Order: sequence, then structure tokens, then C-alpha cells
Amino acid sequence: MNKVVKGPLLGLLGVFLVACSFFPYTQQPIVSDNDSRSYQALVLNNQLKVLLISDPRADKAAASLDLHIGSRQDPQQSEGLAHFLEHMLFLGTEKYPEPGEYQAFISQHGGNHNAYTAFEHTNYFFDIEPQYLEPALDRFAQFFVAPLFSQQYVEREKNAVHSEYMAKLKSDGRKSLDVFKEQINPQHPFAKFSVGNLTTLSSSTEGELRAQLIAFYQQYYSANLMSLVVIGREPLSELQTMVQSRFAAIANRKVQLAEVKQPLFTPGALPKQILIQPEREQRTLTLNFPVDDVYQHYQKKPLVYLGNIIGHEGKGSLLSFLKQQGWAEALSAGAGLSYKGGANFNITIKLTELGYQQYPQVTKAVFQLLVAMQQAGPQAWLYEEQAKIAANHFRYQESVAPIHYSRQLASYMHYYPMQDVLRGPYMMEQFDADLIRHYLAALNPHNLLLTLTAPEVAVDRHSHYYQTPYSTQPIDPSQLQAWSQAEPNPALQLPSPNHFIASDFQLLPAADPSPVPQWLVQQPHWRWWFKNDDSFNIPKGFISISLRSPMAGQSAQQAVLLKLYARMLQEQVNEYAYPAALAGLNYSLKNHMRGLSLKVSGFNEKQPLLFKTILTAVVQPEFDEQRFATIKADMQRSLENAVKQQPYNMLMNDLTQLMYRSLFTEQDKLKALTPLTLVDLQNYVAGFLQQLDVDALVYGNYSRQQAQAIAATAQQLLPAPAAADFVLPSIEIRKLAAQPSAISVANEYSDAALLYYVQASDDSPASRATLEVAAQLYQADFYTSLRTEKQLGYIVTSGSYPMHKVPGLFFVVQSPVAGVQSLQREFQQFLADKQQGLAQLSEQEFQKAKQVLVARYAQKDSNLGESQERFWQDIALGEYGFDSRQQRIAALNALSFTQWQQLIQQQLFADNSRSLWLYTAGKLEQGEGEQEAALINPPGQSLEAFSAQQGYYSFQ
Repeated sequence: MNKVVKGPLLGLLGVFLVACSFFPYTQQPIVSDNDSRSYQALVLNNQLKVLLISDPRADKAAASLDLHIGSRQDPQQSEGLAHFLEHMLFLGTEKYPEPGEYQAFISQHGGNHNAYTAFEHTNYFFDIEPQYLEPALDRFAQFFVAPLFSQQYVEREKNAVHSEYMAKLKSDGRKSLDVFKEQINPQHPFAKFSVGNLTTLSSSTEGELRAQLIAFYQQYYSANLMSLVVIGREPLSELQTMVQSRFAAIANRKVQLAEVKQPLFTPGALPKQILIQPEREQRTLTLNFPVDDVYQHYQKKPLVYLGNIIGHEGKGSLLSFLKQQGWAEALSAGAGLSYKGGANFNITIKLTELGYQQYPQVTKAVFQLLVAMQQAGPQAWLYEEQAKIAANHFRYQESVAPIHYSRQLASYMHYYPMQDVLRGPYMMEQFDADLIRHYLAALNPHNLLLTLTAPEVAVDRHSHYYQTPYSTQPIDPSQLQAWSQAEPNPALQLPSPNHFIASDFQLLPAADPSPVPQWLVQQPHWRWWFKNDDSFNIPKGFISISLRSPMAGQSAQQAVLLKLYARMLQEQVNEYAYPAALAGLNYSLKNHMRGLSLKVSGFNEKQPLLFKTILTAVVQPEFDEQRFATIKADMQRSLENAVKQQPYNMLMNDLTQLMYRSLFTEQDKLKALTPLTLVDLQNYVAGFLQQLDVDALVYGNYSRQQAQAIAATAQQLLPAPAAADFVLPSIEIRKLAAQPSAISVANEYSDAALLYYVQASDDSPASRATLEVAAQLYQADFYTSLRTEKQLGYIVTSGSYPMHKVPGLFFVVQSPVAGVQSLQREFQQFLADKQQGLAQLSEQEFQKAKQVLVARYAQKDSNLGESQERFWQDIALGEYGFDSRQQRIAALNALSFTQWQQLIQQQLFADNSRSLWLYTAGKLEQGEGEQEAALINPPGQSLEAFSAQQGYYSFQ
């Protein structure tokens, strides 16, 4: 049963009306029974919609303002202007003119901030320590009251927008979208280039671009198009005062927005086929159908109903049939682009090489299912089943981080009536067979844009902005006829009734409450913990088990065999487990450095059954030759594509691989994978299962007796160790030499990238605390200096980077305008400035940085999943006292200002600091990047030479 929140509304109504500064909504949001927060919706006198959320238990306050304006409104001559304006609002306001002041304030008080620009939205959001919400809102509100648009930063920040564009030049998602935009109606606003670059944001005279920004802001940044969500600990009345006094000053320009009237495709443009050559080796088939606007049907959700059937992965599903034919690896279906005025429905299939060759037959199978759905007609029982699942998800939804919740709701406020703003995404309350038939009828071959993406396709042109190789052609009439006349395929069935839907939501009492898990079983190689939930009061739980073996992580071959094993198991159980996932009962089965982990989560009623079934598959795997070949080929493609990652991502991944002895490079794993056969995998799994060391945790709405039964089931299924005295290999972290080192990394991007990693001189708690405080103190300044001021690139970040229990610190930049030598000079100058500034740094600033970190470690878990993950991480680290956060807090509290100054001088600024430069030269100008890279200090060395001079930290 849902509840309507009234709260203090009636008591305050008179005050509201007398003040005439805002008005409450007549209908307040309907709230989940599991939600203890207080809500109040109101409209300020400038027509700004506001949703206030009071949560006395929140460890973070948050706010988000969503403007119902986006790239749709970009002027034709200045594409990307809405996105550029979003950047500019962070660079000073009349009240807070210093660029970066807002960012620094948020960072210094334990917060995060960001913004994004979409087709119909521009969203700004932040979170912060609760006691600093009011001053943060004061700064935030000024974005929408009096931004400066300083000319010097206009010229600088357009370079950041260009860097953002350049950073995604090789993104296959961006490249495919660029092609899509060239195929749709050029008069449709979605056809515009939304990111912006130096060309689209150029200006003929100084000040012209600034004038365009101001004109756009004054035309569209109107309070009546804005929605604001604020979450804080304060009572609703105090939150209302904070908002009213700051956001009422936003101008109401009374902007009226019309629906998009232009059709997405010009009449006669469809059907059509596009062939795209991807950047990475991949083969996909996308069937895109334009359909009518669906926002008005949010209570009925016809596309959700269709997507659930087409995208189903259970027995008799389209995906299962395609897998049986060896044609596909994955499939998704549902609404893609959706806006006020229209939408499209996408079916995307990840093809095998055989599937690529047979893509007309793959497409035919899709239409065979659609014809079967038309002939069977909409099924009321299936709709009601989907509605029941959605209702359960809303009724027992868990809290999410305030920063995410506020951002989500601020967007929803433009689409749902206020009473449904919380439950709107979950509502399926009116089965409308005619409406479902209407949308299903649009999924026909004559309304189709077919996109085939593969390295082998023939192309004859390149897209304008992302230089995507592609071609277009009419669909062959014979193929079109075959698809139009498709008959139902007996192998393709509608989903069967879902037996995993929960019906028992009884909460079990915490008979023996404890703040941390307690031992359930403690035997050699067999450790189980249990904790009954006494905090979140929901009928959900977790069963987690880690199977560790001496046959994991000791060679690249073991690493790929373990990955193959995990992938084979995922495929084996997918048909069975997919309905469970739909019903809110999820599983994950993954390989890790020391073995396999299985986690079952969600509604607890039928968890033991799912856990037993999947664990049975682990010990009784089905080794299928076709499945093995498909998975092996997919793993080979993934490893080969690794060199095509964004440079900064590649450097971060390579850093981790270099530092962990049991991790291996993509090249080593590819070499090990190539000769492997199914027999090799069978032999490996047999050996893996002979020596298992088990950690497990049962947590949530369980009794101790139920947990013991689950442990007993696992013990019956898993083989006893062949030898009781085996020892697991240690986790080893490379111990850097007391001098800088450098390694060059190959990458296909034109951008250069540089990563500087500093490892602590030891693994003591004091060293970890020292580097964490440094990361907190320097993060915002590093970003402001190298990105905002010097415009070296869009991707500029730094932070604490511990590996297992070894403390570390990193700085990274990806740049389209500077080579690695230039980047290294800037890094070194930044660090030199910070070293010189040690004497000027006040103890108050140091203490504030410590307080932020202590508050972060002391932060309460938002939901059952966060709590479980914290306990599980402690188990993985061998912290069986479950007090790792308390240890971090104690180390921070014990660290004095004087001690920190001494330690940071030794660990970060000394010439003999344990540090590593990783870099990729880029290809901005032929040869220039390589020449600059050769001048990096110290000179880059081979991986073999680097590895030969390093020792290791060892952890059991």
C-alpha cells in the first residue's frame, strides 16, 4: 500500500499563502511504504518547481536543478552552445567571481559535483557534508541568477569543450550516433551536433561567442522551465527557507516549449540499411523503429511490455534461439531516443562472426517473433505479471545516494505529475491492448532503419564530426518481402509464468543483533559468516561465496582459463536465472585474482533455490563445444580491443596490472588464450575444484538457522579438498624502487596521456592517512590548474589509489594539445608549487581535510547492498574484525600536522620517492609525440627491465 505524504503541509499552509512567495502542490508525491523520508512539493512565485526531502539520517546533503532545455535548442550556427554554457556556469558568478571557488568549496567539504547536457535537459547537481548544505546552495543558486561569462574564460573553456569532443573521437557509441544523426530528418533538432568543438563554437570577433552565450542564457534559463530537488537533514520548513531565499531570484522569462513536430525521419526515408565500420572489432545488428511519443502513457508503459518480451533471455526466447544457431551473444530491446513529440524502439543484437554472415536470417527471426506476438495479441496475464514485479520494486525500493536520487527526481519532475514523480517509473496500472497493438504495429520491416556494424562491411563515406566510415543502401526488396511475410517460428515462445516472483515479504526478527557479521562456521578452508539485517527492514538479502584456489592467478594461462570457466557458467545458467532477475532476484558470477565469486541478491524468499542451482552448475559445468568457441572468440576480441581504450583508461588499467603480480597484460593473456581447447578447460576446472578455500557471508532477512541450512547445502555440493594442508598463494603488490621509473604504453588515440603514481614508502596506517590527506588537499587545485587555467585537456583527475593494503596516490591527464614532455613539466611544476606551499598551509586546512576523510569513513550505509559490500570487502582483505573503517579513522585522528608535513615531504616530494610515470605519446603530429616521449625524465624503459628491479609486498 502506498502512502500520500502530508507532513507539516496543512499547518504551514497559512504561512505560505500569507507570504505569497510560494504555493504547495495540492497533490503531494505518493511515497513507497519503505521510505521514511519526508517530502514536500511546492512552486516558488517565479514558477520554479521544488521538491524538498528531509532525511535526518542522511550522511550527505544534495541538490539538483534540471532545466528543461538542452541541445535541442542549440542555434544552427552554434551547435554545442547549450553544452558550452553548462561548462561556463562553473567559472564564476557575480557573488562568487573566482573560477573554481564553487568546486573547491564542494571538494573541501567532502562533496562531489557535476553537470550534463542532453537533448531536452541540462542538469546540475552536487552533494556535500550535511552541515554545509546552506552555503553550498547559496553558491549553486547563483549559477542561475548572475553568472559572469568572463571573456577570458569563454576563450579558455571552449578548448575544454573541444578536448571533451576529441577525447571521444574513437568512441564507437559516439561514432554510430554521428551516423544516425546524418540519416534522420535534417530539420529534426536531434540531427544537430550536440557536443560542440572549436569549429562550431568559433566566432569572428572577440566577444561574439560570449554574446551568444548570454543571449541563450537570457532566452532559455527561465525559472518556469526549472525543477529543483534538495535533500538535507533539516526539517522541511528549514529547507524551504533555504530554497526560497536563494532561488526566488531566478528570472521567470515565461518560456513556452512546444513538442517537436518534425518527424524523426522524412517521409519515404525508410526502410533503409546502414553499414558501419567500427573502431573496435565488434559485430552488431540494430533494428531501429520510430514510434509515437510515449510519455503520455507512463501509467501504461506499452514499450516496456514489448521490450520485456522481445528482450527476454529465458527458455524459448529470441536470444536463446539465436544462441542455439550460433548467431548471437547478447540482445537488448526497448525505447532508445525518447522525447516530447516522439521516440524510437531499438533491438540491438551482438552478433557472432557466423551471425554477421547470416544477419538477414537473424533479422527474420526478429520478425518471426513480432508476428507471433501480433497473432497471439497482448496478454493480460503477462502485463499483470510485469506490473506486479514493478509494484514490488517500488514498494521495497532501497535508498540510493542523495546525489543520484536528487538528479533523477529533478529530471522526472518534467515528465510526471507531482503525485507520481516517485512512483512514475514503476507504474503499470492500466492494461491497454489496443495501445500495445498500436506500438507493436510500428515494429514492421517498412518502418525500419537497419544498422549493421562490422569490420568487414563496404563503406563509401565518413561521417562529418566523428569520421565514422559507413555507407547506406536500400534494403534488398527480396529481403524486405521475406521479413514482411515471416511466419511464427515454433522455437520462439512468449515467456512462461515467472515462478521467481516473491510473495512472502515477512520480516524476520533480529534474534541476536550485532553491528557486524558473526561466525557461522569456522573450519580449515571453510569460513562462513552471518548477519541478520537490523537496519533497513526489507525482505531482501545476500548470499555471497568466494571459491579461492591455488590454481588461480599464478600464470596468464590460469587467468584466461578461470575467465573462460566463469563465462561458460554464466551462459549455462542464463536461461534459468533471467526470470529471477526480472523478479528482483539477481546473481553475479565472476572470476577474480584468486578464484570465483558468486553472489545472489534481492528478495530473499527464493534466494536459497537460486543459489543452490547456480552452485550446482559450478561443480557440474556443462562443457559445450559451440559455447566454448563463441566465448573464446569474444574474449579474443576484447583483449585485442584493449589497445583502443581511451588513453587515460588504458594507463589506469596498466598501472593495476603492473602492480599486482597475479594480474597480466592483455598481450600475455591473448597469447595464453589462443591455443586453448575445451579439453584444456575441462582439465583446469577439475584441478581448480580439488582445492577450494571458501569464504561466505549470509546477510539480510535471514535467521541463523536458515543461514546454517544454506551453508550445509553448499558443503554438500562442493567437493572436499583433496589435501587439507594446501596453502593459497599470497597476494603480491610490486614494491617500487626508491627512485622514479617510467614506462611507455602503446595506444591508438591521437591524444597524449600521462599518469604519475606515487607509492607510499611502507604499508603503515600512517602512510595511508598521509597520502589520503594529500589527495584531499590537492585534488581540486590540480583540476583547476591543469584544466580550468591551463586547458591541457578535458580529462584531469587525481586521488588516493591504494592497492590491496599498500597506499598510493595518482595524477592523470589526457590531452589533445600537449605532448607528454609538456605534461610532465606541468605535473612537476604543480608538485613543486605544493612543496613550496607546505610552509604556508595552515593547520586549520589540514584539520579540515582530515575531517572530510573521517566523515567519509564514518558515513552510514545507504542501503543493504552498501552494507553487504563493506562487510564483503573486509572479508576479502582478511579484516575479520570488520573494523577497517574504524582503523582508517583512528589513523587519521592520530596523524598530527607536523607528522604529516614530514611524511608527505618524504613520500611525495623527495627525489627518492617511490614513483612511476606511465604515458602514451599520442599522434597529434607525426613524430612529435614520440620525440617528446623520448625526452621524459627518467627515460621510458621496457616492462622487463622495470620488473627486474622491483620487489613485492606480500599479503595472505
